[in-house]
Amino acid sequence: MASRSVKLNNLKNQVTVINDDLKNTTKYVKKDSVDVVTVNPPYFLNYETSEKNPNEYLAIARHELTTNLSQVVETAGKLLKMNGKFFYGASS
Repeated sequence: MASRSVKLNNLKNQVTVINDDLKNTTKYVKKDSVDVVTVNPPYFLNYETSEKNPNEYLAIARHELTTNLSQVVETAGKLLKMNGKFFYGASS
């Protein structure tokens, strides 16, 4: 969806979409090289009893199925320069 959005908004020369596991981020972005990290991590814990969307992509986006907030924060910490900023979206 991100690649589609970049294409539709004619941003191919300005935005690169990397579709890989969060754990591999430092293969693409150097540590301590980023001023701002903005993320919208999954916001529901993955309980066995949690009702999940049958659409795999929506379930992954909403529930901690493939990552969790702790991993997101850890990765952001590796990427950010000294005094860098970290912003994350949360459900209301």
